[in-house]
Amino acid sequence: MQPKSRIGFGGIGLVAAMLALCGCSGGSDRTDARDTAAPPPPPPPRTVVGHRVGPARVEPGGQLPPASPCYRFGRNGTTAVHLFSDAPHCTRVAPGERLLFVNDTGIGPQHSGATTVRVRVGDYGLRIRPGGSGLIPAPVETYLGRGSHLVRTAGARGATILLLPRVCAIRPPVAPGEELCFR
Repeated sequence: MQPKSRIGFGGIGLVAAMLALCGCSGGSDRTDARDTAAPPPPPPPRTVVGHRVGPARVEPGGQLPPASPCYRFGRNGTTAVHLFSDAPHCTRVAPGERLLFVNDTGIGPQHSGATTVRVRVGDYGLRIRPGGSGLIPAPVETYLGRGSHLVRTAGARGATILLLPRVCAIRPPVAPGEELCFR
């Protein structure tokens, strides 16, 4: 019996040595983690900076309140305006803040079908790649007057910017010549 067990252990040792030499994994269907790792995602698009289109001017605001509720996405003096493929929305901003336009076009979490968006607001213009953003570095009151403003876009649904001081509240319906807010 002892000779059989020696041959059995020797055979196992020989098979293990052959597998080590050829780099085989011993019959396992598993693959090395380096072979299955997904490639790293591409870096996010850079934030572009808006530029003036024509001479400096302040676009007067409208006195009609927007049809949809206005949301605030402000943080550290910058308010984000999200641009979607399917629906426009309203963003409220206060004097002294800057506008950051975010290209959220496309469908689903991967934004498939996203497009480049051209934005024109006041006397500033931007071209924002899919998934990217564009910042207008000037304070909003230097190019937009108090009230509501339509953001002109190509490649996405436009948005509405509502520029009001923080102490104002909307009071619809607004009669002609009446202020848009009160203290």
